[in-house]
Amino acid sequence: MPLSHHPCPPPPTTPSAESSVARLSRPSYGHPAEVPLRRQDFPKVEWWHRKDWRKHKKSQPTEFGKSKKRGGTRAANGENTRYGFIEDANGNPVDGFRAAAIRARFRVYAVYLYNRGRAPDTWARGIEPQDRLAFDSWMCATCPELRYCEGNWKAQEVGILE
Repeated sequence: MPLSHHPCPPPPTTPSAESSVARLSRPSYGHPAEVPLRRQDFPKVEWWHRKDWRKHKKSQPTEFGKSKKRGGTRAANGENTRYGFIEDANGNPVDGFRAAAIRARFRVYAVYLYNRGRAPDTWARGIEPQDRLAFDSWMCATCPELRYCEGNWKAQEVGILE
């Protein structure tokens, strides 16, 4: 089964499960988020560098006045409307169901920070460095598609978009 169809592990719902969030949040030597993948090992991944994704997004024409189904409707049908930059190891964009699972993982971590009084005002500039590293580790451990990039920018982009 392609990686894009595997759901993220379910969010913690018990105190013991929440402590697993804390354990996964602590960076440790050899954790997937700390061992960068090599671009040459994943030649089909198109959006390895953030600058390439941003250049691509700017080059897309904006269609004003054209009626489209809303994002929620399209996502409910499995269409990825927000995270075109997240790809599996073969360069296939994740579907809408997988994108929703990745968003759910972000929310778990955001609540984790909020409950500890460490939630940032803005994700792009307000998160503490140690929480950023822990977030990258958490997201890359629970959603491996976020590892197919340079410098964990895909995990960071999820935080910014949400």
